[in-house]
Amino acid sequence: MTNAEKYKDAIIAQMCKTIYWTVRKNTDEIVSCDELPCNECPFDERCYSDKIEWLNSEYKEQKEFTNDERKFIELLDKAKWVARDNNGEAYIFSRKPYKESNGRWYSDGDDSYYVRLTLFTSLPFAAIKSTDTEPTSRAEILGEEK
Repeated sequence: MTNAEKYKDAIIAQMCKTIYWTVRKNTDEIVSCDELPCNECPFDERCYSDKIEWLNSEYKEQKEFTNDERKFIELLDKAKWVARDNNGEAYIFSRKPYKESNGRWYSDGDDSYYVRLTLFTSLPFAAIKSTDTEPTSRAEILGEEK
């Protein structure tokens, strides 16, 4: 499903009020451009072409993290990525990992490391699934990116 398919009704409803619309970061709410300062808008100065690209891109469901999970990741400044293997174990990575066909995540590089999450905490990080095709970034967990 594309963003256009997901947000069609909300965009049409907003356009009936005012022709200008945007997406509120981190909530995916469709709002009037008048309600959102430009620095909080996900589209840059190429507003119209960015909107077209966004509308045609695949809808990505926003993951929900608890305050405790966010605080935990915030404390680990070198924890840049989190992913869950097909065995159900979640791991913290210093470099962006890739998923092998066996369902396990790996990270390369001299400064790369990973560690099993359960060695540090009992927090579930339930939003991170073994079926994810991309790892979850620190910024996404902390709510800094969509």
